[in-house]
Amino acid sequence: MLSIIVIAAAVAAAYIPPAPRTFTDWFVGCDNGRSCQADGLSPENDPDGLTMAIIRAGAANAGLEIRINSGGLAVAALAADGRKLSISPLGRDNGAFIRPQDAAAFIEALRPAGRLGLLDARGAEIGYVSLRGFNAALLYMDEQQRRLGTVTALVRKGAAATVPPPPALPNIVLPPRSAAHPRRLSQAEIGKRVKALKCDVPASAATDSDHIRLDAHTTLVLFACERFAYNFASYALLIDEAGKVRDASFDESPGEGEGNGNRLVNPSWDPNARRLSVLDKGRGLGDCGVAQNYVWDGTRFRMVYEALMYSCRGNTDFIPTWRATVSSH
Repeated sequence: MLSIIVIAAAVAAAYIPPAPRTFTDWFVGCDNGRSCQADGLSPENDPDGLTMAIIRAGAANAGLEIRINSGGLAVAALAADGRKLSISPLGRDNGAFIRPQDAAAFIEALRPAGRLGLLDARGAEIGYVSLRGFNAALLYMDEQQRRLGTVTALVRKGAAATVPPPPALPNIVLPPRSAAHPRRLSQAEIGKRVKALKCDVPASAATDSDHIRLDAHTTLVLFACERFAYNFASYALLIDEAGKVRDASFDESPGEGEGNGNRLVNPSWDPNARRLSVLDKGRGLGDCGVAQNYVWDGTRFRMVYEALMYSCRGNTDFIPTWRATVSSH
């Protein structure tokens, strides 16, 4: 459903992570800094199963962040295949979190099990997370982070103490801000674009498309064009100071662009961070799809963040697959 990212030549020297993988009821992937995340999914035969996320940065001494998406349930205790664990979860924000000091013991307790049970104060199971594929997902995470055979490995531990440092993230430099008002599309240009793109939104929506000043020379137009049940699409157009309009270019085709690299799904602009975000939902629940953030470098839009979820199976914790740092002139 989702394309594997192909980064532009300007960042071709950066480390490109492998595509995320599914292991039965677990989905795992890493970004270009070797930060990895394993997500437990609702079993295909039981959509009521709960989900979970295990996150670890790429540094040798990085700890584990573990959260169970309990959906607001009052979780008092946990059990592995019915055996109550001595580890108590910390409840907040509709989740049950494992304290960092308990993370290693928690992982070890789950590895031989097939089911993590969530218990209420009376000891009754009120929800569960499937552990089918759990060990394979952790092994894949260890492999990508170069931890196999080291004391920091989650599955295949060894005596080695050295883990290679994570790759450096690319840095994107923003052009200076401009206080000038954005250029506007003419009514003639709007009419021409609506016809050429076969837009299905009212003319007023196209007329009211967002006009955003990017720098002293360029205005971005998020040209409203299509509306669906839970997605809407705009086209990213650029206007120079001479009034010439052209398609915006990106590091890669944003989201699922149907062959058109400037078609954006659910775009939004953050004026403070000067960041353009897109979120292509696989379904209305928002538990699958791709999210990407871009910044303008004076020539094209550069991707600074991507997170995705292939499987529409209840987990909204998209897995980051690309990051970049951002600086200003």
